[in-house]
Amino acid sequence: MKNFTLASTSEDRSEREVVNLSLSEKIATEGIVLLSNDRMLPLRNKRIALLGSGARRTIIGGTGSGATHPRSTVGIEEGFKNLGFEVATTSWLDRYDTYYDNSYANWKNNIEEKVAGLTDIFAVLGVISHDRFVYPTGIPVEKEDLVEGVEDAIYVISRQAGEGADRHVVPADYLLDDMEKENLKRVCSHYKNVCVVINVGGFIDCSYFDTLPIKSIVYVAQCGQAGGNAIAQVLSGKVTPSGKLTATWPNDLNDIPSTKEFSENGNPFIQDFKEGIFVGYRYFETFGVAPRYAFGHGLSYTTFDMDAEFSLNKETITVRAKVENTGDVGGKEVVQIYASSPEANAERKGLVAFAKTKVLEPGEIEVLRIEFSIRDLAYFNEELASRVLVAGTYELLIGDSSDNVQPFGYLEVEEDKVVEKLKNLCKLRADFKDMVPPAKRLLIKKPGLKTEKVDLKSIKVVTHTYVRENNILPHERAFLESMSNEELATLMIGASIRPSKEERIVTVLGASGITSGLLSEKYGIPNVVFSDGPAGLNLTPRIVVCPDGEVKSRDIYPQYDFGLPGKMMRMYGLGKPEDGECRYQYATTWPCGVIRAQTWNTSLNKELGKAMGVEMEEMGVTIWLAPGMNLTRNTLCGRTFEYCSEDPVLTGEIAAAVTLGVQSHKGKGVSIKHFACNNSEYERNQMTSNVSERALRDLYLKGFEIAVKKSHPKTVMASYNKINEVYNTNNYDLCVDILRNEWGFDGLVMSDWDAVSPKSGNIKLAAPCGVDIVMPGNKEQRQNVIDALNAGEISREDAYQCVHNVLKLVQENTVIPWDYPTKI
Repeated sequence: MKNFTLASTSEDRSEREVVNLSLSEKIATEGIVLLSNDRMLPLRNKRIALLGSGARRTIIGGTGSGATHPRSTVGIEEGFKNLGFEVATTSWLDRYDTYYDNSYANWKNNIEEKVAGLTDIFAVLGVISHDRFVYPTGIPVEKEDLVEGVEDAIYVISRQAGEGADRHVVPADYLLDDMEKENLKRVCSHYKNVCVVINVGGFIDCSYFDTLPIKSIVYVAQCGQAGGNAIAQVLSGKVTPSGKLTATWPNDLNDIPSTKEFSENGNPFIQDFKEGIFVGYRYFETFGVAPRYAFGHGLSYTTFDMDAEFSLNKETITVRAKVENTGDVGGKEVVQIYASSPEANAERKGLVAFAKTKVLEPGEIEVLRIEFSIRDLAYFNEELASRVLVAGTYELLIGDSSDNVQPFGYLEVEEDKVVEKLKNLCKLRADFKDMVPPAKRLLIKKPGLKTEKVDLKSIKVVTHTYVRENNILPHERAFLESMSNEELATLMIGASIRPSKEERIVTVLGASGITSGLLSEKYGIPNVVFSDGPAGLNLTPRIVVCPDGEVKSRDIYPQYDFGLPGKMMRMYGLGKPEDGECRYQYATTWPCGVIRAQTWNTSLNKELGKAMGVEMEEMGVTIWLAPGMNLTRNTLCGRTFEYCSEDPVLTGEIAAAVTLGVQSHKGKGVSIKHFACNNSEYERNQMTSNVSERALRDLYLKGFEIAVKKSHPKTVMASYNKINEVYNTNNYDLCVDILRNEWGFDGLVMSDWDAVSPKSGNIKLAAPCGVDIVMPGNKEQRQNVIDALNAGEISREDAYQCVHNVLKLVQENTVIPWDYPTKI
């Protein structure tokens, strides 16, 4: 079968690139959060001082799977200049550039010494992973940088993080270092107005800011390749900020219960989730701990009033929220709906729904219709193995952050009601009990507010059958039964990190992995392509398609340009224009997951998904390995930027919106990840997340459940870690009973890359436990599966189900059509 590469033949910036770049910028403007503002913003003067490590070298995304290779990027300095601002401190920025380049060169030379003699690129990458380049925090602010006649200064603090490592409570990471402190002190002593911009994928310690006359603090996280434009638009007032935090920022990191034992602070191999459901605002509000910035917090340049009324129809609660712009400029507002529960060990309140207004002009009113289910108020009772709506009064609240809400009504439940019968699954084995909250306060109803009595008879009890469903049609089964064990194993294992030309009928250079195309000659089955990453398709931008079908990169990635492997790649591995046909795979670098969630805008995230689908069609990618959905249990997680929130409802709704957008394109899909409880990076391959059934179901799985039920993702990625001492790639409770039997998932489950290995998940248990394909795969794993099939350690029936789920992706794929033969 002929090899296919779909990339563009033109190096010119395409219309698709222009459209998606504009959308990326729009998303970033809606996700930027104005944390504090003492009449400095929006900026009134067009001449500014701009300093700090991220002022020109703005970090657009994270490392690892979060990396991308955009055609161009816009930093904060360029963004301001594009709006006609004059930056008066370019001398500092030039000096910092020199310092940065020298720092990187010194680090690279040190790495070169360490990898001398190594011949394998993965061995080289292993050395680098233990000695990563630390983003320089700055250089001294000198007298010449304190410019006379300039009132407004913006200082940008940047940090980089990513896959495979967690952050640390040390200077130049979570803490400010001495250089940053001294520079901020000097800047504040000279300039009338100082704004700190936090260009970090997670939190940083803000306590030092309290000692200085800082007028404004803005959290921009990682805004993607057009981020500089977005940041300048918000700070200048061209766009009114409307982003809201999706995680609680503490005054002290130790205010977060997990901090003292999180990752390397404790035993990284055994992570006990002792706080139970009390994560983020659920802890802070229930235990009376004041945060620095509350969940849902975000200021605007205007003001809003909101109130609500509700109705109850059987199981559905409908809220009509009226929002009025009472300020002087146009802007958007987020309506957040919370509910309290009378259950003794419940959090003080939890988010149940949300919506975002359009741009409201001064005096304009919008009424939003927001729905949620009475079932959303039930909790998982471990003794009954059921979701229970407990008797008592439920308070409904509306507000613009978790700590700024007001009640608008009440629900009365006369007696406990089981609303869903489940099973005890993924049982806790560790010897601890969840944190117990203080006694609940007496709820005093606000006079004049509506109370609705819940009709318990109208709520049906949901039950489940815990049998692995067989959804294979007769003609499909006949085909599968005709295949040998060797052929079945070929499709149960990915085609390796370096697939042969025979395995990759469809080639998308830079993509993370593919299914095998080795059966293309006999059965016409092509491979399908899986691509990172959460910030956009992580593909090789400039490639050459050679006459023999080989595809080569024209450039070497900087992270691979080390030691002998780097030299060999330069000498023999790169393609030249004269070697064949030049093609181009310039994909959009979108704002990171945190920024997308901070928009609180599901429509905008669905629009992003649709735009991603266009790029996937253009490049030949079938599955986008995103969105990331792990909760922000602690901001020290190295991949915080990839994820959405500490709250499962917000996480699930944003992920569902993105998924619906991508999958509106025929044959295109996502892989929601990392399923589940992969909440830290260090030692993730051996780490067990020990968590109670209640916390698991009511918190850590809830976002996944929402996404699966609302958007039906084509694939789910089983993560590296264990849950309660069972590897997720070997976890039947998780990947079959919960995911398929309870939630109705009917797609493909893949392993994370090398999550099945001699040091992690067992290859012989993957298929029987519901993992359809092991990624990225290798020849040894394929032989292991063949041997297990021959010995009966993996049943052919399990293999049929796995291969069928792989072939469903192939069937739906639009690059090369294929279908099951009707006759064998």
